[in-house]
Amino acid sequence: MKFTKTILLTIAVLTAILFACTKQTEEIQQVNRPVLEICDVPISTDSTYGRGILTTAIPDDAELYPLVDLNSQYWTGLVWIKITPTTINTPYWNQGRTFTTKQVIYDTNLIRKFIYHCDRAYFYWRIKFTADSTEYTNYTGNKVIVHTVSSIVSTAGTGDNSLYPGVGGVAYVGSLFWSDPLLDDAFVFADLYFYNIDKISTIIHETGHTIGLRHQKVYDTLCSRINEYRPNCYMGNSLFPNRGGWIIGPSQTCTTIQDDTLILNNALQRRYR
Repeated sequence: MKFTKTILLTIAVLTAILFACTKQTEEIQQVNRPVLEICDVPISTDSTYGRGILTTAIPDDAELYPLVDLNSQYWTGLVWIKITPTTINTPYWNQGRTFTTKQVIYDTNLIRKFIYHCDRAYFYWRIKFTADSTEYTNYTGNKVIVHTVSSIVSTAGTGDNSLYPGVGGVAYVGSLFWSDPLLDDAFVFADLYFYNIDKISTIIHETGHTIGLRHQKVYDTLCSRINEYRPNCYMGNSLFPNRGGWIIGPSQTCTTIQDDTLILNNALQRRYR
């Protein structure tokens, strides 16, 4: 009888260990699984603001980046705003089917505005934005490509299709720091935005996801989410006529508080003053 109890006790202990190991493995797999943040296009029905023309004065090219050379240790990361068509073949996008992005036509001055305003949003953390493929290729630090293209792509064998119907942008959370080059891509579907300032805001937003930021949301007093995108902040809704900014607020749950600047400080090893 005593021997039987010993055997049963041993079996119980081994079962508990096995369950704990299995649970731990599942948790590790969950942590390591890439998290894709899909961003809808918040629609504004207010038409009293005209076309949302950018009025911020932009200095001459010589004054845009007066600080140091790109190849120094000054920059903490590089974002290539890529507008040209690209063929992408990776299991992480389009259900693993090869596809080619389609270009949205921009003039040179608008591209300069993209870079200027995105640089200013991340100025304190020294994230460099560029439209130059050579800069991207030569940069040896953390880098990511934000394809600022059409929402319609050409998929091999099936023709044209929407990569994510009705979605304004997509990015993998934290992908700026991942070593897998297949995860270096994020997307802004510029053809879905009427205002140019909204395209800039979405580039800033998707870049935030690649650094590790999630959405800033709005919850009611019962902790029910009432808005996926908190107005007037970069990681919520900064589309015109909203304004952008880095804030502290609830994110994944009503009790999960995200401090945007703290996450940027920690991820990029810099201190915002």
